[in-house]
Amino acid sequence: MKHYLKYNFIPLNLLKITQSLAITRYVARKYGLVATEEKSIIRQEMMEFQFEEFRRKIFIYSVVYAKDYTKAKEEFISQGLPEQLELMSKFLSNNDWFIGDKLTYIEFLAWETFDWMRLFSPGSLQNFSNLVAFMKRFEAIPQIKTYHESGKYKNWPIVSPGPPWGYES
Repeated sequence: MKHYLKYNFIPLNLLKITQSLAITRYVARKYGLVATEEKSIIRQEMMEFQFEEFRRKIFIYSVVYAKDYTKAKEEFISQGLPEQLELMSKFLSNNDWFIGDKLTYIEFLAWETFDWMRLFSPGSLQNFSNLVAFMKRFEAIPQIKTYHESGKYKNWPIVSPGPPWGYES
């Protein structure tokens, strides 16, 4: 099979998997971090796209790479971010995890997204107690905690060089 996509990949027998979300899904299936019932699968798919759209389209492209970054940042922090966090908070509700009582790959997307928001706008999660509790719960998972405390974990840079936020400190 010829490899046409010129991105990072993981080799898998005769197939090379490219694109971070495809790799994430593969690893999630391999380790049982996916929903298995129809209702949960639908919730999983909705949240996957919600987080990806929020991270890429709304945050990275519309704010971080905005021509008028200062204006975009102010509008995002005052309007866009609270609106998005409110939606996600309502979706999570009183559940431990976004898809229900089972940890899935969606929690990894959620944690990374909320971590970016904590870095971009410190205190932005504080009005959403269930999101704060989610972050603490996720960070307390023994394997996650060990990784975060290791020298391997890096929370920065977030994006490639160029924009006013997310790369240089």
